[in-house]
Amino acid sequence: MKLPSKSVEDLDPAFGRMAVEVGQQAWAIPELTMREKALILLASDICQQHLDLPLSLHLQVGLANGLTFEDVREAVRHLALYAGFPAALRALARVAEVEAERGSAPSSAPADQPAFELPKDICDQLTAFDPWFADFVTRQVGRAFRRGGLSAKERTLLAIAADVCHQTLGRSMAANVGIALGAGVSAVQIRAALHLLTEVVGVGRAWAALTALEEHTT
Repeated sequence: MKLPSKSVEDLDPAFGRMAVEVGQQAWAIPELTMREKALILLASDICQQHLDLPLSLHLQVGLANGLTFEDVREAVRHLALYAGFPAALRALARVAEVEAERGSAPSSAPADQPAFELPKDICDQLTAFDPWFADFVTRQVGRAFRRGGLSAKERTLLAIAADVCHQTLGRSMAANVGIALGAGVSAVQIRAALHLLTEVVGVGRAWAALTALEEHTT
């Protein structure tokens, strides 16, 4: 695929060539669809508040590969639980700006999905740890997974991407990996998501996340 790199090369030609090489390797990862890759990289932009050029580039690729602006907004809504509502609000404002610049027609929200419940072992662990927090998490995550627009698989990949960005690699990542596996995401696909994120979080955080994934899946 051709990456939208011209603006990066204008800033610094050598860095532009580096970015293109790294981006091509990342986008070529075969275990994930282009739509899934775009969502994962957008999750990184939102969690790290990279809302200028990185988000614009990832939006451009995502929209060219099946994402709609409503899908992107739903990804932001879902990530509010993991990135925090202030970060999600800033991301929504930026997405609205890009949508206005493109003159895109508004799209309607898709129908809700069937009810979703967190796995019992995760609920039990949360309740034993902190009952109020357990109630908050089970309510909000359950509501998020019932909304339409994104699949359960895509939502779990967004949550894991947030863990990698924030380096919440203990209980949070273990729970999200368990939910992902239950939603039909393979361990190979989760590892591929971490490979993809190496470009945007750096090798140190990606290495730590890959180490944690190995612990959570063995």
